[in-house]
Amino acid sequence: MADTVLDTASGDVPDNPAGSRFFLYMSLTLLALVLAGFSKTFYLRAFFEQAPFMTDAFMTRELYIHGSVMTAWYVLLAVQTFLIGRRAYGLHKMMGVFGLGLAVAMIATAIPVITGFAPRLIAAGLGRGLISSDPESC
Repeated sequence: MADTVLDTASGDVPDNPAGSRFFLYMSLTLLALVLAGFSKTFYLRAFFEQAPFMTDAFMTRELYIHGSVMTAWYVLLAVQTFLIGRRAYGLHKMMGVFGLGLAVAMIATAIPVITGFAPRLIAAGLGRGLISSDPESC
């Protein structure tokens, strides 16, 4: 299994349609889980009643940007696995460059989301009891 070396430059790629379908189905499953998991609070939030703390002020611009970048990452994963399954290696490589930029954007957008987490919780009134000035209550 590990003894096989793929030489894609010479076109010597073994046929494995079941394996390529597995990765495509798994990437589509991940995309579906992300879409379903964040549908009520991100993608379709206008159509669902939100928790009292999930106001528009709680959902900052940084969260929307980060959510969009992460969605693009999962879409790219599905597209990339589809391209490999279709043996479109050239297009796959070109999109890989886009993926590199997307990876940088994921890190760049995660930083303000992470650093803004505690202030968002406190502003929403959810931080009470988490931070105490009384050392004996810890």
